[in-house]
Amino acid sequence: MPPAKKATLLIKNIGQLITMEGPAPRLGDQMKELGLIESGAVAIAGEEILAVGKSEDIEGHVDLAEGCHVIDAGKGVVTPGLIDPHTHPVFSKTREKEFEMRIQGKT
Repeated sequence: MPPAKKATLLIKNIGQLITMEGPAPRLGDQMKELGLIESGAVAIAGEEILAVGKSEDIEGHVDLAEGCHVIDAGKGVVTPGLIDPHTHPVFSKTREKEFEMRIQGKT
């Protein structure tokens, strides 16, 4: 068995950790249900999340790499990297006039 990965980043002392954990992407009303962990921590190795949970569980059970960067979240809120969902109205005209303005240097 290969040795367990060691965390290169530990975010601890998280007041509220929002996980969005679940077996599948959330749709409709399910999106209102947050996976919320009070007093949480996250352990990361490179681009991989190793562990998410209560601080006492994570800090006591995850090995830290030498030089591991530790961030104290100061009881703040940590959320997943959320995408800004927005829409644009349909533009159903041609864009020749816009193109002409742009080649004249207008923005």
